[in-house]
Amino acid sequence: VLPSVLASLGVPGEQNPLGLADVARTVVLLVDGMGWELLRRHPEAAPFLSSLDGRPLTAGFPSTTATSISSFGTGLPPGAHGLTGYTSYVEELGDSVNWLAWRPVGSGTDLRERLVPEDLQPEPTAFERAADAGVAVTMAAPGHFDGSGLTRSVLRGARYAGSVGWGDTLALAADG
Repeated sequence: VLPSVLASLGVPGEQNPLGLADVARTVVLLVDGMGWELLRRHPEAAPFLSSLDGRPLTAGFPSTTATSISSFGTGLPPGAHGLTGYTSYVEELGDSVNWLAWRPVGSGTDLRERLVPEDLQPEPTAFERAADAGVAVTMAAPGHFDGSGLTRSVLRGARYAGSVGWGDTLALAADG
């Protein structure tokens, strides 16, 4: 999704497989867990979205949140960004890591110093590529994700605007 958005904003070198029209500004709303089939089965849950033309997109495998957000943020498949599951065994730690929490499974130990997010996933994110091309990006998301391991790893490069609820997110999107 984001490579097509960047291409539509004029970022050089970005592919536009979705064929998005050229725009000056855009808003991307990510709703975790809301897929094409679910939306089609329950149009009453999101009448406006259900009324729009569109087509299904294929999610990478596995389609778990940590992996999908990593692919979303980098524009890369899981094998390229390296976050290939909700949890993964990390040999150097001798433990499995929960990538959403950036902690060993079942532990409260913060791993951001041992598994530095920018080193673990060094590829430029879509937001970094946008910034490098002079496109200002604001990411509105719950404030407690600001500086998290996953955010630093795959969503870095945007101005982070912490939000509390949907109203905050909408207001931040409107303000840019």
